[in-house]
Amino acid sequence: MKKTGLFFVLPLVLLISGAAFAGGRADSGSAGPKDTMVAGLSQLSTAIDPMLANFSSVSSIGKHIYNTLLTYDDNNRVVGQIAAAWSRPDNLTWEFTVNTASYKFQTGDPLTMEDIIFSLERCHAIPQAMDYVAGVTSIRAEGNKLILKTEAPNNGLLYKLTSVVITSKKAVEAAGDNWGQIAVGTGPYKLVSFIPSNEVILERWDGHPSLKPAIRKITFRAINDPTSRYIGIENGEFDFVDQVTGIGDIRRARSNAKLNAEIVKTLGMRFMAVNASRAPFDNPLVREALQYTIDRASIISLVNGIDEPANTMISGALPAHSDVQIGAFDPARAKQLLAQAGYPNGFRTSLWIYSDAWKTIAEMMQAVLAQAGITVTIEQYQIGAFFELLDAGEHMMLLGSQTAEPYAVTSLEMYYSSDFFGSSGNFGFYTNPQAMDLILRALAATNPEEEIRLSKQIQEVVAKDSPYYPISYTADCRVVVKNLKGYKYYINSQWYFGDAYFE
Repeated sequence: MKKTGLFFVLPLVLLISGAAFAGGRADSGSAGPKDTMVAGLSQLSTAIDPMLANFSSVSSIGKHIYNTLLTYDDNNRVVGQIAAAWSRPDNLTWEFTVNTASYKFQTGDPLTMEDIIFSLERCHAIPQAMDYVAGVTSIRAEGNKLILKTEAPNNGLLYKLTSVVITSKKAVEAAGDNWGQIAVGTGPYKLVSFIPSNEVILERWDGHPSLKPAIRKITFRAINDPTSRYIGIENGEFDFVDQVTGIGDIRRARSNAKLNAEIVKTLGMRFMAVNASRAPFDNPLVREALQYTIDRASIISLVNGIDEPANTMISGALPAHSDVQIGAFDPARAKQLLAQAGYPNGFRTSLWIYSDAWKTIAEMMQAVLAQAGITVTIEQYQIGAFFELLDAGEHMMLLGSQTAEPYAVTSLEMYYSSDFFGSSGNFGFYTNPQAMDLILRALAATNPEEEIRLSKQIQEVVAKDSPYYPISYTADCRVVVKNLKGYKYYINSQWYFGDAYFE
């Protein structure tokens, strides 16, 4: 992710709570402020390891448990965390000075260079995480120096390393096939309970060498139904809700004197994708036809009313976003293009979703696609099965969401490179030689202006041919109780309570 003037740095921290919060709330019978909190989340995963489950909720929980080599500070700069300093001896080499002495795992074991190398190397074998080490050809240590070699100049590597959690090799290997169910890091909280897809409980790790958060225990509960999620914080069951989506609920939250509701624009987006490696979606005319079946305004109204219409897979919040024109909603035009493609009577296909939150959108898409002559069967999977089948390329169409990297080129590489087919990012099983050439040039660009110019050109190249159908750039309505202070929100859809406390 980013460090010096060589890279464009986008502000990531959107909100840090401050003195504007008023009022206090103590636990019943307690002499001081409460030191436990409960959060209602839109979703959790079947795995707790952020490398396996790259959802913003799991990554956010991971920020409490783990440390990374690099991170973002509150001034939105990439700074060292476990890595104290770094340099670039040549354009194919990154060298990090690592401070292991200040860290130990929640098991009490010391952090070693072997753990750091293991944490990086295991990404190569994890479809959802391989993008983080894409193009890295070797990882080795020389004393306290960690040396990474890349096959080509890669300005995006620093951005990616902010996402790679450093975990215990010993603990992961001891867990065997259950390693996705454990979480052992060097952060200020330890995992005490995990019910897949339902609940995570963290407790402050009092053995941390330097940090002692004010909040002793955090319980995260997945509440898939958005109305129930909001009612939960309104009636005092929750102290934080990551997404309030109903337009009426958002209005109620913003007018409730006991709550603080923030509309947070993120780098996330909703989209539809097709499998371009399978008929009929291997036909460019069929893919073009589908661009005219996306009723963005209606979907946004249905979801939350606060998203913004999307036209490319790069967030409009980034300078690299292109204003390229795509097909407006017109099912009749879609039907004409399908006839030209050899499907005058349409065809039958399936549309995959992975949570109840997508059901209403899927049903809307089902009705719209029927107008164009496409008969759709909606199929819902648990997230683990969804990713497994996706990696096997068995999908036809799907609805999903992704959070882009602040360094847009890495997102473009993820979406369009054949190296990332499946859950690692290229849901469309699609690549374009011209786009890939531009991506490689952008990764090696020596100044932000060139990187932005090439990124926009990539979006223009894939605009009509792409198997992705951008729906909206997401905004989250996040709600906390008024007396919770010190929490942080990020534009990459994550949040953090390690510095939070109750008045």
